[in-house]
Amino acid sequence: MLVKGDRRVIFAFHDGADLGGPMMARVARQFGYSVDELRGL
Repeated sequence: MLVKGDRRVIFAFHDGADLGGPMMARVARQFGYSVDELRGL
């Protein structure tokens, strides 16, 4: 779960599964982060 202010996104992946670039970019865009910033969380 990623929460920023009043926005919340829940996503689930199997352990060891790579989230992948397109999904990371989509989540980062929704929350106003860059992909690098999101990876650092």
